[in-house]
Amino acid sequence: MRYYEIAEARRNPEKNPKIGVLDDLKQYANDPNIFISFVEINKIGVNPQSIYNTPNGLYTYPLKKLFNKTKNTKTNRLDVPFQGKTPGVYVLRVKNPENILDLEKYTEADWKKDELKLINIFVEQFIKKNQINNPSAAYEYAKGLINTAEADAKNTTPGGILWNATRWLFFWLKGRIGFSVLPGNDEYIENLITGQSKPIDYNNKKVAVAAKIAKVERGNTILWSNIFKKLGYEGVYDSGGQGIIHPSEKTQAVFWEKSSLEVVDYSTNKPHPPQETKTKSQWIWPVDDDYIKNILDFFMGLSEIETYISSTSRTFSGKTIAKTLDLYSDNAFDPGSKSYLTLKNTPAISKMATDYRPTLKQYDIAKDMPEKLFFQVSDDPEAGVSIDAEYLTITVPKGKIFATGDTTTRFRVNYLYNPRMQSEIEFYLTNVIDQD
Repeated sequence: MRYYEIAEARRNPEKNPKIGVLDDLKQYANDPNIFISFVEINKIGVNPQSIYNTPNGLYTYPLKKLFNKTKNTKTNRLDVPFQGKTPGVYVLRVKNPENILDLEKYTEADWKKDELKLINIFVEQFIKKNQINNPSAAYEYAKGLINTAEADAKNTTPGGILWNATRWLFFWLKGRIGFSVLPGNDEYIENLITGQSKPIDYNNKKVAVAAKIAKVERGNTILWSNIFKKLGYEGVYDSGGQGIIHPSEKTQAVFWEKSSLEVVDYSTNKPHPPQETKTKSQWIWPVDDDYIKNILDFFMGLSEIETYISSTSRTFSGKTIAKTLDLYSDNAFDPGSKSYLTLKNTPAISKMATDYRPTLKQYDIAKDMPEKLFFQVSDDPEAGVSIDAEYLTITVPKGKIFATGDTTTRFRVNYLYNPRMQSEIEFYLTNVIDQD
């Protein structure tokens, strides 16, 4: 298989090969311009011989969108459909984000501009193919093609319509589309074809011709990619997860040229556990969800938080706290920082972390039970996330502030089950900035 290669550039070639891919990718997970591509061999580029029924290009996943949704802390991998167990992962940064078509943000006004461009591409090629010099005749067939593509689009958003219109234009360029004149329009079309040449009247929206797929076959799809290039797009990104590019992999992006991307890093995609391990004297983030759930559920019960939170909402509150820790790790630390959150030891931690559910009788509350759980930043004893019977308190590390200007914020634990509270916590932790 021949590739147009992007030069390999591993930023830290001396990395321990046994570190899992999550450990490698986490430092890039907040950059919206970072995409990852799974590869079978340590080489990346656009395969010009691809015969998949999608535009020819380099297919990638947006890391920021998928990291938290697909990370599996037990295997230290991303659970991505079809590609999750591929041997290698390339980390790529888009050089010119403004030239990437985001289907989620694509508007009706954008479609009207691109529709005219597609019509003009069709007209130019129609005149060459049929050796007629009458743009008005070609325009009628172009309208028929676009109208059929709009009606055929599975996704009827402007982005979905554009995607299907480029698909039908590609089919026509490959000789896979036939046309039929709609009833009552035979004389009109014949006069256009045989009569004198006329300039296109773009205000004429009447559709006189219908298109249909006359031949179904697989083949090279570079022509489809070239249509997007002529529209001025270096790639297409389905940020809304609408499944426009492919219904089986809803959130992805495709780029036509290697020159649109910079290789930032490469990681082997092996199922190694996290390097930070847990012991009875110290708990280190990240760790598997069941472990943290046991600690949180049991602590919340023994702290008598359960007196005003039902068992169902307490479990949901535990998930909120776990998400808070995750967001803290992702947003309060600098990328590549060796800082981490650690739960300082208490006599009860080892029992709380076990697989069984201890009972109240096993504890001398005054002696064993901590008044609060404190997930502390390893190099900043005042920063971290604490939970007690009343509040979940978040303090950012030195040199950081929330967008509100504060260094600490807190939330009542009896409202943590509320989705609105989850959104508020997420807002705070995704807006951590450097202090001037």
